[in-house]
Amino acid sequence: MRKIFFIAFFNIIFPIFSKEDFAYEPWSTGTIFSYDGKIVPKNEFIIQPYLFVSTTYASYENNFSLVDIPNLVSVNPFLIFYYGINDFCDVELQLQTVSNFSQSKSSTNLGDTTLLFSFQLINGNKNLPYLRLLVLETFPTGKYNKLDPNVSQAQISGEGVFVTTLGLAAEKIYDWFYYHPIRIRWNFLVDIPSSVSVEGVNFYGGTSNTKGKVKTGTSFYFLLSPEISITQKWVFGLDIIYQKQLKGSFSGDKGNNLDGSLAKINIFQQDSFQLAPAIEYNFNSRMGILGGVWFTVFGRNSDAFVSAVVSAVLTF
Repeated sequence: MRKIFFIAFFNIIFPIFSKEDFAYEPWSTGTIFSYDGKIVPKNEFIIQPYLFVSTTYASYENNFSLVDIPNLVSVNPFLIFYYGINDFCDVELQLQTVSNFSQSKSSTNLGDTTLLFSFQLINGNKNLPYLRLLVLETFPTGKYNKLDPNVSQAQISGEGVFVTTLGLAAEKIYDWFYYHPIRIRWNFLVDIPSSVSVEGVNFYGGTSNTKGKVKTGTSFYFLLSPEISITQKWVFGLDIIYQKQLKGSFSGDKGNNLDGSLAKINIFQQDSFQLAPAIEYNFNSRMGILGGVWFTVFGRNSDAFVSAVVSAVLTF
């Protein structure tokens, strides 16, 4: 009975059964953002460097309209290490630095750090997808507080909060087109942030005399990622991303701007819809590269940006 339930449930999301009959074994680096439905095999080690070069050119207001802001260019090298602990569990470590350039100002700082453990819940077959449970902890190693008012946008490289993330990641390969296997992944994650003390100009806003505590709202992240094999080596992938953050709270003294008005603390409800198409080239089943672009389509109380992305996957 339980098996019948799982088959029915996952075929609502992955609606067509697959015979897994392909012209070749599909190779894939994965899309830019999607988490695998499979854990890393036992004793296998993977390194995946990324480089994001982004321009934040506007912000979305509460009514979803766009307002121009001074351009912020960010260069964000990102490195992920994966290791398969056993047949049930793996671990990932994510490290990054952020270099920002805005209005002739620049700054380079360490970004926030993430440690992830995942657990295989379902081993896929012709009826069921692979499914794993994700448990992440983000550590606030980036710069977010007591910023120089003249360089504040360029100095930010983190959010200052510990974030516990729980999520599910699923994937399945379909033989809808014999010569072009299609892999579909979906991820659903919930971010549960800690509160953070802020002083002066900070990631959330404020001014030189701001002092208090910010509690950001819980965030929800949904991602749907199809990948279609053009050939065994060439793959087109797309991440379709929706993020929602609930309204947060602030206690303390927001401080005042030079004109006497109350400083703004950005704890509003946020929405963002993004796309990230990419082309992958796989040298073999253990090594590949990808390049793509990541951009916002619409949002509310969030940034509008476009980013060029390159990455490589090396399996040992």
